[in-house]
Amino acid sequence: MYLGKIVEAGPARDVFDHPLHPYTKALVAAVPSINEHGLERLRLTGEPRSPIDPDPNVCRFYGRCPYGVDRCKTEMPALRSFPGDRQAACHFAGTLAQ
Repeated sequence: MYLGKIVEAGPARDVFDHPLHPYTKALVAAVPSINEHGLERLRLTGEPRSPIDPDPNVCRFYGRCPYGVDRCKTEMPALRSFPGDRQAACHFAGTLAQ
């Protein structure tokens, strides 16, 4: 969940091992691990959007997301289904490098 909106859901092991949303990827990559084969660090820059009266047409993660494009500031991504009982709300979910 990011700023009150579900951005990813699914079986915990799948979400941790192969996140579909960039915010989930950043959260999981921030967890300290002794495993050298963990996810590549995804540094978030920018400031979070205001949670007060958010624009319904803008992705809540836009401005911090390293993959954000013009489409993200004009079209809120819908929560879509993916194989394995997964869901993610990102225009690029499932296409981002792990």
